[in-house]
Amino acid sequence: MDVRHWLLLWGVPSVYALFVAVAGLLINLLYPKLEFKNPGVVVKQSASALVAFLVEFASVAVPMALYVWLRPAWVSYEVYAGGLAAALLVLTALLWQVLRTRGVAWFQHIL
Repeated sequence: MDVRHWLLLWGVPSVYALFVAVAGLLINLLYPKLEFKNPGVVVKQSASALVAFLVEFASVAVPMALYVWLRPAWVSYEVYAGGLAAALLVLTALLWQVLRTRGVAWFQHIL
């Protein structure tokens, strides 16, 4: 296994984990559930859990479906996955910036 494959093996899932974490924080700010009888309700039955699941599922399924459907002969999977990881890093940075600016105001509004 060369360095390219090692970076894809560890880099792409790490970028997805970072994206899922930041997107989950933002979604929880947008759809808070503050009234509950036990904490399991917040985790399993809130709108934020459903929206987060759908966003995270789409972030994996759409790029996979596009790659399988288009079968681009002009680009290898390594280049496609690297570009996807780069795009997700940019999107994560944008979401992080939203959390640091508007997210603070949203959090103060919730309290």
